[in-house]
Amino acid sequence: MTDFATHADQLAAATATAPRALDANSIIVDSNVLAGIKELMSGLAWKDLQPHKKSGINLLRKRAGLADLTGDPPARDLESIIGKGHDLRAANATLGESAPRPSLEREGFALTIDRHSPQYNAVLDELAKASVGAKKGAADRSIVADTMFASGAAKPSLMTGDDDMFKRLFEHFGPGKSRPVKQKPGQSLAAAIQDLYPNGFDTTIPDGAGGSRTINVIPMK
Repeated sequence: MTDFATHADQLAAATATAPRALDANSIIVDSNVLAGIKELMSGLAWKDLQPHKKSGINLLRKRAGLADLTGDPPARDLESIIGKGHDLRAANATLGESAPRPSLEREGFALTIDRHSPQYNAVLDELAKASVGAKKGAADRSIVADTMFASGAAKPSLMTGDDDMFKRLFEHFGPGKSRPVKQKPGQSLAAAIQDLYPNGFDTTIPDGAGGSRTINVIPMK
């Protein structure tokens, strides 16, 4: 786990310049996605990469129009691993957790409100009531809140390998609220959700001001 000083230094380095609003092809990713990319760039064999990280890599490859990887990438540069045309962004909690890596930019995004505002904190409270991130999940809740208030996108997309996070969002604010997912024998709920919603699912969360905001959650299994 990243210690406080390292977290602060990594966040400061990644936010030294003013953040940009999201673009049309932007996707917000968590540290699981970035870690998988960095591990492959550093030479880790595909067979040794954790399954959910493999899932994230191949989800990004699909977005780039590439076939899934089933073995080591053809080369260890970013384009050979996930393809072209991506605009990967990260919430502040992820920027603090994720160390920089040459050739893999860590970029945040602008918000429409202040993180210290009553409205932002009301969203954190709403997510805590739904046990998103559980008792020690303040960072997870902040990732969701940052995504909700991202500037430049009517419906931002968040790719995450945190199965507890996306299961809670699915059950409390997404399709699972009204239609539980049927699991195959021996299948995890996370895998069932991704099989049913390969392009992600929408979650509509109270925005702390009497309205709501919708984000697209893309689960990695």
